[in-house]
Amino acid sequence: MDIVSVMRAEYSASKRRWLLIILLQMLSAGLAVWMIGEEDCPRLVVLGAIAMFIPPISIYLRAGAVSHYGLAERLRKVIVLKDGLGIQPSLGDLLEIESDATILKGADPQPLGTYYDSPVRPGIRRIFHITQEAAFYTRKVAQLASWVCATWCVIGVAAAVVLLLVFVQSLTCGPAPFAPNQVARIVVVLLAYFSGGLFADLWVGYRSLMIAAERTFQACDRLRNVRTISQVEIYKVLGAYDSAVAAAAPLPGFIYWISRNRLNQAWARSMGRSRKQHGKPGSQGR
Repeated sequence: MDIVSVMRAEYSASKRRWLLIILLQMLSAGLAVWMIGEEDCPRLVVLGAIAMFIPPISIYLRAGAVSHYGLAERLRKVIVLKDGLGIQPSLGDLLEIESDATILKGADPQPLGTYYDSPVRPGIRRIFHITQEAAFYTRKVAQLASWVCATWCVIGVAAAVVLLLVFVQSLTCGPAPFAPNQVARIVVVLLAYFSGGLFADLWVGYRSLMIAAERTFQACDRLRNVRTISQVEIYKVLGAYDSAVAAAAPLPGFIYWISRNRLNQAWARSMGRSRKQHGKPGSQGR
C-alpha cells in the first residue's frame, strides 16, 4: 500500500466535502436574501423547504470531512515516523487504514519529487528537519488561504455597506426602489454571513495555522543545531504543530498548486546548502 497516495486521497475526500459545505452555505445565504423580497406564498414554501435540508446535509458533510481529515493526519504521522525514524507501521495499522480509506483517488496536486527531502540521517534531527520542511510549506499556503478568505469577508461586508449607503442616498432623490425593511434584512444577512460565518472561521483558522507553522519552522531550525535535545522540547514542538494542523480546515489544493514551484525551488536551494554541510546528495525535493 502506498501510504502517501492513500493520505492524499483522504485529504482530497475531506476537501471535496468542505467545498460542498461552502457551496451550501452560499446557497443558504442566497435563499435568505431571496426570501426577503419574495411575496409569492407557494414559492416561499418551496424555498423554505429547500433551506430546511441545508443544515442536516452540512452536518453530514462536515462529519465526513472531519473523519477523512483525521485519517489523513494519522497517515501523515505514520509517514513522519517512517521517514524520520525508520519506524515501519504494523500490519494491523496498515489493514485498519486500508479498510477505512476512501476508494476515490486523490485529486490534490502531487508534490514535486519525494514527499520529504532531507539529507539528515534517520533520527530525532531528521524528524525536526522534515517537520521544518512541512512547516515551511504550510506557513505560506495557510497565509495565502487566509488572505483569500479575508478577501471574501471584506467583499461581503463592503457590499452590505455599499447597499445601505446607496439606499440611504436614494431616499433623498425620490421614492425608494425597495422597502426599507427589506434592505435592512438583506444588510443584516450579508453582515452576519461574511463577518461571522464560514469564511470568517476559515480566515481565523488559517491565520492561526500560519502563526503556528512559523513558530514551528523557527523552533525546528534552532533545535536542529542543538547538541542535546530533551524529550520536553520534542513534545512541545511536534505536539504544537500537530495540534495546529489538526485544528484547521484542510488547506486548499489550488493554492498549494499555485505556490508549490516557488516554494520547492526555495527549499531545494536550502537543501543544496544543507547537503554541502552533511556531504550527502539528496533527491529532487518536495
